[in-house]
Amino acid sequence: SKMDVGWRGTGHGLPFPDGAVFALRVAECDSSCETCTLEGPVPVPPEFGYNNRRCTTDTSMVCESDDDCPAAENVALPKKCSYLLGLGLAFGPTCSFIEMAPRADGKPAVQGVIDFRTGDHGLSVNARILQAFGESCFECETTESGADDGGVGEDAGMDDPTGSVCRGGLRQGESCEVHGALAFGQAEPSFFSYDCPTAGDPSSELKVLLAEIVTQGVEWTLDQYRPFCTAEGRGSERCWCGLCSDEPLRACISDRECGGQATCGAGPPGTTGIATQPNACENWCEWNTSVQQGFCAGGGAESEKRCFPGALGSVIRAEGSVEHAGPGRFRASIAGIGCLAQGTDGAINAAFGIPGPLRVSVNVDVIAAQ
Repeated sequence: SKMDVGWRGTGHGLPFPDGAVFALRVAECDSSCETCTLEGPVPVPPEFGYNNRRCTTDTSMVCESDDDCPAAENVALPKKCSYLLGLGLAFGPTCSFIEMAPRADGKPAVQGVIDFRTGDHGLSVNARILQAFGESCFECETTESGADDGGVGEDAGMDDPTGSVCRGGLRQGESCEVHGALAFGQAEPSFFSYDCPTAGDPSSELKVLLAEIVTQGVEWTLDQYRPFCTAEGRGSERCWCGLCSDEPLRACISDRECGGQATCGAGPPGTTGIATQPNACENWCEWNTSVQQGFCAGGGAESEKRCFPGALGSVIRAEGSVEHAGPGRFRASIAGIGCLAQGTDGAINAAFGIPGPLRVSVNVDVIAAQ
């Protein structure tokens, strides 16, 4: 599982930790009970994994309502009892984690459709990426082998760790249950746990709406309907994403997403933040269509920079797949592309190139529970 965040390239190829667990409920089915709508999240049945409904101000605490959670230090980001998706990712001193956030219209954060014959499914996910500063990002340090880790070790093909304690953060040295693992570019995996929150509360947020994450995959074309870029000297070029010209602040790919009289471009009057461009290449992006990734042309350090293509007519894809893995079970890769509006942390926006695209490919095991 991986994701490409923003247009700058520094956030491309980021790994998504193994072990994330969430549950959806079947809302309605057709007369054959083969194609059904999904919505959620809902509580994870104990036999399928850990409780991912946690306090955003202290993820070691499971909760039923906001009242169960400790007060927030940042009044702009009040305490929430939320369903979380996956473990944290560290970017320097910043730890980011994902909250599946209810939509503005009150509808569930996750909505979708599944065909139980083929396993083909698609989801629409509304989320917030919360960012906190701290020396530790959900790190659960293990010292021995052989104990139960809630199924993470089995699913990831690793030995089950035990003797686990939090490494840094609010619960430094206290015991933790492993909830995820990351082996990307490492000889030995690192283990993570919601039991090991950062020492500080979330200090900034980045709102995300992935309208289409599907097993069939998604394809985008940089065409004349995309917004004009806003970076100096790039105003005649088209960018993958922009901001609607009215409130509330939201990302868009064309005027169609903004509705009414609003247009997709630089955002509402007075909007501050980084200007948009297709990529951060000094020359151009050499895009490999077979593997769907690119590096800047020019040699030297420039050739190590990842990028999205910027030429009109360029195509980027997020590849999906699905296969049967036993009765009522499918192994799938769900993939999608969306746009990110700038978040409240200017340093994160500048580092990744936000406003900008977000491409994700997530490997999942789908289990139909009775």
